[in-house]
This record gives sequence, structure tokens and C-alpha cells, in this order.
Amino acid sequence: MKVHRTTWSLAITALLCACQPPANIPPDTLVEVDSATDDSASNVDTTNTIDIVDAAVTLDSTTVDSIEPGDTLSREASVDVVEDVPLHPLCTTPTGTLTLPTQVVTAMLGPTPAGFGARVSCSEWFFNSNEAVYTLDVPTRTGVMFATNNGSTQFDTAISVRRQCNAISTEIACNDNAFGDGMGRSVLRTVLEPGRYSVVVDGRDNAAGIFLMEMTSFAPAPNATCGGAIAIPLATPVTGTLRGAGTNAAPGGGTSDYCNTDDSARHGFRSGQVFYRVELPPFTLIDLQVTPNATEDLHVRVYNDCAATSCARAVRTATSSSVRVALSNSERVAQTRIIGISGTSYSATTPFTLFATSTPLPANVRCDQAMPVAPGTEVSVEGTLDGSNAPRCAGYTGGKKFYSVTLPARTAVDAWLPRERNASLMMLHQLDGCPATTCTATARHGSGDAYPERLTLENPSDAPRTFILAAEAGPSSYSYGVLRVSQTRSTEPPTNISCALATPVALHRPRYFTTSNVGSPPVGCEPLREANVTWYSVTVPPMTTVPITARREDSANFFIRVLDSCAATSCVASFGSNSPAPVGARLQNTTAVPKTFWIAVGAFVTSAPVARGELLVGDFYTKTTTASACDTLTPASSTTLMLSGDDATTGANPLPFAVPLFGRLATQHSVSTNGFAQLIGPESTRPESNYQNDALPTTRAPANMLALFWDDLAIPPATGVVRTSVIGAAPRRRFVIEWSNAEIRATSERLTAQLKLFESTHEIEFHYCAHSVAGSPTLTGQSATIGLQDASMLLGITHSNNMANAINTMTALRFTPNR
Repeated sequence: MKVHRTTWSLAITALLCACQPPANIPPDTLVEVDSATDDSASNVDTTNTIDIVDAAVTLDSTTVDSIEPGDTLSREASVDVVEDVPLHPLCTTPTGTLTLPTQVVTAMLGPTPAGFGARVSCSEWFFNSNEAVYTLDVPTRTGVMFATNNGSTQFDTAISVRRQCNAISTEIACNDNAFGDGMGRSVLRTVLEPGRYSVVVDGRDNAAGIFLMEMTSFAPAPNATCGGAIAIPLATPVTGTLRGAGTNAAPGGGTSDYCNTDDSARHGFRSGQVFYRVELPPFTLIDLQVTPNATEDLHVRVYNDCAATSCARAVRTATSSSVRVALSNSERVAQTRIIGISGTSYSATTPFTLFATSTPLPANVRCDQAMPVAPGTEVSVEGTLDGSNAPRCAGYTGGKKFYSVTLPARTAVDAWLPRERNASLMMLHQLDGCPATTCTATARHGSGDAYPERLTLENPSDAPRTFILAAEAGPSSYSYGVLRVSQTRSTEPPTNISCALATPVALHRPRYFTTSNVGSPPVGCEPLREANVTWYSVTVPPMTTVPITARREDSANFFIRVLDSCAATSCVASFGSNSPAPVGARLQNTTAVPKTFWIAVGAFVTSAPVARGELLVGDFYTKTTTASACDTLTPASSTTLMLSGDDATTGANPLPFAVPLFGRLATQHSVSTNGFAQLIGPESTRPESNYQNDALPTTRAPANMLALFWDDLAIPPATGVVRTSVIGAAPRRRFVIEWSNAEIRATSERLTAQLKLFESTHEIEFHYCAHSVAGSPTLTGQSATIGLQDASMLLGITHSNNMANAINTMTALRFTPNR
């Protein structure tokens, strides 16, 4: 079939006459008139009068069955002339006629005479054998669903709706195997404009037998097709429903199996899809929250425009909870995104709410605005899908954020980006400069590995050099990680390769270590099977005990040996790591003078002679006190949690900003009635509500715990409440959780207290606002635990455990990270 498109510069009158038509427009043609122009295909003499016999004309999407004498095609119209092909007997004499609004047909599908050539565009298998054709007249815009997904259909079917019977180029919608019942039966749902259509039922691989097709119709919503997408205003909820409103067509028409977000792939259930649009100003992030208001989940698809043939993003709600989608524009001109909402079954009637908010993108979404990161430091990386998508490096297709690292002469560092959420992978690219067109190196995660490969940045020259790094997220809308750049080291071999050359380590400050395959093993400590080591030293003050903690930052296991002198014949402490969890011991100085310990760090086996990790001698946090200053939380200025009664907890809810706890970033939180909160990060901490308190750290306590007042508490529904509030502006916000009028179980005593998390300093504060009985031992900690615990339940800080007078309403506790 061939299509001629021409622009007519004059009005053309179609006359019914006996004259011969021009050779390039044969009789029995379909003439379509639209606003598109393609002069290159013009082969119509605009000075001629054209005789078109039995033609159908489409003008501005309206089909006219024939052209009468005197009918005029408007000036400057573009004409698509589809050359006629011989009609198959199934087209001149269809199997039957369908009549709206509903109809059920039962028929026997047998061999089709050769030459039909209908085919279907969406089939996975060979469909071009046995067909049935039905004619459908549509008087007004109508939503129509055709289904063979019933027990009476005996074979694998595909359904196609087209304007011209045996011309696949006129196909509007197609479906194969959408019902997912294992029989290959089909459900097709689409919106049809007024006109006459052919509905083709096709059988796979010469399949024959009885089929039953049900046709139902519905009143389509204005946004049932992409062209009618409804605008989503900022900060204003928009409600919608899938009840008989949408089509499972992709933008532009036709059923689509691409961009599925469920596990059933092509064979999954499909519901109607309705469309919305979001306007993105330059350098803007739109946070779109989609909330199902029923028990059925939703598919959320993002298209770049209505002509898209694939999705830019696809997510699915889980257990009918909200899902967030980041839409970003890092360009200098405004952009539009199309949002498709559909259900998880072909008959879904789910109502839903859309809510969009806008924030400016950070400057470092552009390469030329890269954020400086000094060697030996780290920076939180959040939501890299909101960044620039250039350059196109190998890996994900998400946005990027850019960072710069300047190295002094003859130095080198390692840079890596551990992911902080199991569902989201992170990648780190080294670029060739700005504007970057390629990536010179990439560090990525292995499957299931929270610790990626590293990028080694080396500057062997005698002048400083700046490197550009691009952090990129995986397929999740929001991803979190911590970009870490190791301490600057010489490009020469390490100097701390013997005990005498040990590198000093300051108390309470983390030190990134790298083992060496050229160092010497500790002498006389333990029988060694391990590789060579690097050495560190630490001086502990008189009469002081400090913890020593180490955790790996890649997949190589390591060991640590602690000696009290370079000539020691035994170890003060010995431990190792074969998992990401922290390990450690305690260094005790019982003398009246400072005491120095020597620490040897090495990889476990000589086949992997280099291991990397973090070493901390001392505490992760410094605990101090400050004057109590409880924030005033009102119903208008806070969010009231659906949390009351005894031993209750919330689910995992997003934090307003990422919060590190014991060096691991958390992005969500949960709250228990028993006076504690949990931060949820890469370990996927399970929300708990344990009422039996204990000293921290302990495996009997919940992971990632912030124990404000861990006791057997209850929130009386009539008088108690738990609230949260975000106070201040980024980057100096604080997140406040308040337990108001919490009841000490089996007493009449009440407590109001606040837990505060600070965005920039990462400090944690406990404020005790009010006691119903002044000086009560119970209300001051007699049966409560106050402190912190990490995700591994191996690190923790106990301010008090079952100790009266441990707290008061005049003094707050502050935990400051030692970073």
C-alpha cells in the first residue's frame, strides 16, 4: 500500500462526473485531510478537477462517507491518498455486524481463504491464518471493550480494531494475550471516534474452533486518551477514577504491553488508562504523589509526550499506599510530562488522588556547577533521578548530579557511592570534563551488593588536578547514598607498612583504611594465613576505655590485630569481618599515663590482598546536654499520626530529609507508642513496638532505634496523641516527633516529650516537655531506657537504663555525630 501526501494551495472541488480521474488517484480511495504538510510527496495537479468515486474523506478527524458535488476541501489542506488494494471477501462480506452499546457473538473460526493478509501488530506469535471480521458503526465518541476471555473461547486469539478492513496501517488498537489466563485469550479496550470500523478476531497458528466475544461500551472521560490529558496544578489535589473512563491504549492510540510495572509482563491484567500532564518550569523538580483511594493498586507511567513509544518511568503502588515519582527539568526551557494512570485488572474501578509539589533543582544537576567534595569527607546524595541525564554513560538512564574533587600533586584517593536503600542501585562515573560527552570510568554495584566498586582518582603530576564525578540513581524514583572520598594518600607505596611507621588515628574521628600487599604482618600475635598489613596507632588517655569499631566498605573481608607494643608476642584484641556489619572490641588503659596501642589491618587471604573500610576508635556520638526547648505543635502546624492504644506502631513513612545514624543514611522512619522511633535505611529495618526495655546495644531491642523514653507506654485515644512536624527551611530544617500525654502503663502518670532530628548537623535531641507528677521516679526514667542503637544492634549508646532522675523537664539530651 502506498500513501501520497500533498499540500493543496487552492480550494479543490470534488465533482461526480464521467471524466477519468488522474492516474495518481485511483477510484475507491480513502482520502484523509489533516493539518500536516509534506511537499516532498506532492504529485497532485492543483489546477485539475478531481473525480473521486465512492471516496471517504476524513477532515479534522471527522469522517464523511462520500463527497457530493460542490463539496470543497479547505485551502492549504494536506491530503493523504491511500491507494486502494483489492478487497478480500471477508471485507466485502463480513462475518457479522456489531451494534452498540453491548453485544455477545459466538462463532466458529475456520480456515480463511488465502489473501486476507490482515495480520495484527501486537501478536507474539504467528497470526495470519484464520480470521473473523465484524463491522462496527460508532455514532459518537465511545469507549469500547472487546473480550474473548471466557471459557467458551477454545483457542489463542488476538483482536484488532482498524478503520480499513484489510489494511493494518489503519489499525487503531490491538491486543494479544492480555488477560493472562494461560489460554492466550484477549481483552481490548479503546476509545473510538465516530465512524465505521472493522473488528478482526485472529487465531494463532491456524487455530480453529468456537470463540465467544463480548463487546461492552462505556462513556470515556475527557482524558481517556493522551490528547485530552488533564493538567495537574501544583499544591492542589486532583482526584480521578478508572471506572469506565480510560483506555489501555498508549499515547497516540492502540493497546500497548510495553512499560509494564507488574510481574506478569505482557500477560498481565490491564485496566483503563487515563492521562494527565505536568508542566515543568526550567531547573525544577516536581514531586508527584499518587494515592489509591481503594484496595486496588495502580500503575503509574510517565511519557515524554503523546507520540512516545516507550515509557520514561514506570512505578506501581504497593498495598494501596502512595507512591512518589520525581519529574525533573534540568534544562533552560519549560517541559511537559504525560502521566498515565491504570489499574492492575482490566475491570479496575479504583479512585485515586494526584498531588504535585515543586522545588528548585540543586545547582549541581549541571556539570559546570559541580559541588566540591574535599578528600577525606563525604556528602549525602539524594534523588539523583532529578538531575541531568547527560552525558549518556553506560549504565542507568536516570539523572545525574555532579561533584568535583581536587587532588594535590602526587596524590590519589578512592571514591565510592554505597547505596542506602536496597531497592535502589547507585552508580558513580568519572567524566572527561565539562561539558562532558563520555565517561572515562564507572563504579557500579554488583548484584545484591550494598558496596560498589571504587573509582581510584590519581594525580601523578606536580600540579593540582580537578576530577569531575557524576552520581546516578537506578530505576527507583528516589535513591539515596553517601558519596565518600577517602583520605588523600601519596601515589607512592604506603608508608605505614610496618609497626614503626604506623599512622596515628585520632580518637572519635573515623579513619578510612586500605590494606596493602606490601606491608609486614604483626609479629608473634597469632598464626597468620592472611595477607600483609598496614599499621595504625592510637593513644588512649589514662584510666579510660574506648571502643574500637571497624566495618568494611567493599566486598573484601579484613582482620584487625591490636598490640600494646611493636615487640608484643600476643594480641590485646583480635577480630575480623566477613559481612557489612560492624565489628569491634574495647581498648582499656588502666594506667595513670596515656597508653599507645598499635593496630594492624589486613585482608583475610593473599588472593585478595587489599581490603578497604572505616576504622573508628572512640564513639560515633558525643553526648551533651542543653536547655530544654520544646516546639509548639498544633493540629494546624503538624501531622497527627494514626497511632494510639498500647504496643502500636506506624508503618515506614518518608523522612523529610535523609538522616545518618551511626554513619548509615536513613530515608524513612516509624514511630511506636512505647516511646521510641526507628530510622529505616539500607537494612530495611522492620517497624517494631517492643515494650520490654533493655540497655543498648542489644539484639533484644529494635534495630536503628532512637529511644527517647523506651518503656511500656500507651497513647490514650481520648487524651493522648503522637504528632510530627517539619520546622524551618532547607538546609536547616528539623523534624520533630512528639508523644503528647503518653501514659505510663498501669499508672495514671503522663509524659509529653519530643524527639528532634536536625538536617545539616545530623544532631539528635531528646526534649522532655511535661510530667504530670513532678519528680516522679517513673517519669524520670526508673523503668525506661534512653539512648541510641544502630541497625546491626552491635553499636549503641545508653544514657540511662532503669534509672530514676535520669531526665528532667529543664534539660535536653543532644547526640552529636563525631565526623
